[in-house]
Amino acid sequence: TLYLLATGYNGVWRRNRRGGYNTPVGSLRPLSATFTPEVWAECSARLQGVAVERGDALAQIRAAPSGAFIFIDPPYLNCTLRYGSEKFGMREHTWLADEVRRAVDRGVRVMVTHSDLPEIRDLYRDLHCTTVQVSRSVGPTTRVGECVFRSYQ
Repeated sequence: TLYLLATGYNGVWRRNRRGGYNTPVGSLRPLSATFTPEVWAECSARLQGVAVERGDALAQIRAAPSGAFIFIDPPYLNCTLRYGSEKFGMREHTWLADEVRRAVDRGVRVMVTHSDLPEIRDLYRDLHCTTVQVSRSVGPTTRVGECVFRSYQ
């Protein structure tokens, strides 16, 4: 996964309708400069005792025990690109926010990132929100607001 994110266009992870990875090759620096032995050693050291899991988002959120930390970066609501075989619309964002609330009630620490939209702010109104300016390099290059929602201070 790190290899694909590092070599894909602007670090984007996208799937086609059949579920296959279909991000075009990017123009990042050579992998030998990105994935040095020192970088791998630091990644290994920082991930000691950490479980990084891949799976259905809903199942992962529901299975998270009290004290766990979950980072969620869902597809953007008004994005014209489709990142999978199904569109991630307002209905999906609503169920995700409901699951996040249940996880927080169980004592799970949660961070969710999303573009700064009123309807998304409303979904996560019970979480702490910090707005940051980020650069978008897919589509028109511009700086936009992004919300970082946290269940903790």
